[in-house]
Amino acid sequence: MSGFIATFTRRGEARRVSRRSRASFLLCLCLIALTASAARADREHPTIAEARRRLERYDLEGTRTTDLIAELGRFDRTEYLDELQRVRFVRAAAAADLLLLAHLKNRPELTRRVAEAYRVGEDEIVQHVRSELAEVRQGVYTPIVDDAAQGLDRMMGLRALSAEGPRADAFFVTDVITAARSEAPVSALAHLTDRQASVPFDRQGRSAVSAVTEAFAALARLNDAASHGDPFAAELAEELPERARALRGVVLNPVPVLDQSLGLGRLDEGTAIRPDLIVSVQPNEVRFAFVPSVTFTAGSPALTSDRQPTFPTMETVPLSDLQGWPRPVEALVEALRSRIDSDTVIALGGAPDAQAHLLTRAWQSVERAGGEPRWLVARSDSGLLTGIPARVARAEARGTEIFVRLGGHSVSRRGASSTSIPRQRTSNGWRHDWDGLASAVGGPASLRYMSVVPLQTLVETAFVVGEEVSLEFP
Repeated sequence: MSGFIATFTRRGEARRVSRRSRASFLLCLCLIALTASAARADREHPTIAEARRRLERYDLEGTRTTDLIAELGRFDRTEYLDELQRVRFVRAAAAADLLLLAHLKNRPELTRRVAEAYRVGEDEIVQHVRSELAEVRQGVYTPIVDDAAQGLDRMMGLRALSAEGPRADAFFVTDVITAARSEAPVSALAHLTDRQASVPFDRQGRSAVSAVTEAFAALARLNDAASHGDPFAAELAEELPERARALRGVVLNPVPVLDQSLGLGRLDEGTAIRPDLIVSVQPNEVRFAFVPSVTFTAGSPALTSDRQPTFPTMETVPLSDLQGWPRPVEALVEALRSRIDSDTVIALGGAPDAQAHLLTRAWQSVERAGGEPRWLVARSDSGLLTGIPARVARAEARGTEIFVRLGGHSVSRRGASSTSIPRQRTSNGWRHDWDGLASAVGGPASLRYMSVVPLQTLVETAFVVGEEVSLEFP
């Protein structure tokens, strides 16, 4: 602390400033400001000299610091007007620090002592100090006041995305660790920043990764501030390694954004999903890849998975010598057997021009390997994986049944006759009547399909149903 003060004259003019981040010595500037004498004074006021000495380290256990706050409140001599403004500033800044530390360290008695020093109620002290900070926000005090004020805002649950300085950093790190431990960590973290990391996930996922990355940077600034004499950061120094360990233990599972390498058909409907494994059927092969998680073990985001291949890397299984009747593809069964189980969330989709019987074969292969497909999927124009819940049909669960034909759809319900929804001729050729299908079907349905129907038609039929679909294999 004294090293920073020595870089300034008693008139408050800077001779040398460290190249470190401004936020790393904000409170040091507090004390630097106190060393400047009023123009009409021949020496530093004793109260200011004593405050400068006593604020080099806060006393959280006793009353030394809160006693000083009370003393500074009685500094009202009109012959020291310049010092009066400085004293008001350092009193508010020190009081704000104690309130922030009381919150971060769960020390309610410290809040009570600050309130007593100000002679206001505990329920009023935070707003009282916040108002006092606003009154002294000028000149060199501005960045320090902003850091303290934004720290108080965060303490009261307000989010200040532009906050800078050790106090705002401390609360940001705390907020990130809390959000990462919540039931929906990606969503909770995404609300803490307006920045986005360069990772292959949706907007919310990119923001979540950015929040954790920013927390590491904030932690580094806190360590720097503590080593350069900031008394607020110094009080947290012993806790910073534990917070670093907590950040390194964060694991995120955002919704992926896919490129075209998996060869999925495109649809902008359905729900954005995040499976563990994506299986994509192509006319001559099956491609599959596991969706990675984001870990921070090394202090920066890394895409990791305990199963390979991890997207964007993928594995392919050629489709050759297929039996005429759909059956599992043994090569695919062997490729997946040791990598999946019944808890693996598996999504199936494929190329628009692949025939539907290939989806049947892939589904049966996944089941033979020990997994259970849960989604029919496509890729949106933005690269998101979108899907509809799907399962194998059970005879006892039949209600509405849709038969997907090359020439259209047939819709039947228990106890009612079948309704045909033929294809429509358009200026671009023949197409299935998706609007007619949507108006004819309400609620879950089971799908039967001709083996030679294009996979895109089958998947789009499932998406038009809009709820869980059951597949009836031939």
